[in-house]
Amino acid sequence: MPFVNRCLASPTISGQIAIWLTTLITAMLTAFMMRINLLSSLYLPTCSYVINLLSLALGGFVAGRKAKERGWYYGLMQGAIYSSAIFIVSFLSNDQGLTPYFLGNGAILCLLSTVTGVLGVNTAPVE
Repeated sequence: MPFVNRCLASPTISGQIAIWLTTLITAMLTAFMMRINLLSSLYLPTCSYVINLLSLALGGFVAGRKAKERGWYYGLMQGAIYSSAIFIVSFLSNDQGLTPYFLGNGAILCLLSTVTGVLGVNTAPVE
């Protein structure tokens, strides 16, 4: 178990776990709401953006709080890793390349996670 404790102590891994768990849970909740007709498929692009923003905000915050210093760096790293993963999935599944739209979206996601990383550092308990 020392390996698991050491991995969970890492701000990068903790932030990524928070991002992907939030993405998984909110995507499943959205699919459930669409299944029981509480949500129309017209709102799916909007839900996708909200899920991405919520996940990265939480991941950047967790990484910054865990790091207790350099929250901008750990938050930016979370945004870069997540944006890269989204690009790889989009490229492999839909054959979409690097478009200005995707680069702008990635920049917004990185900026959001950077800001929430800074907020996470500022809310970390002082030892």
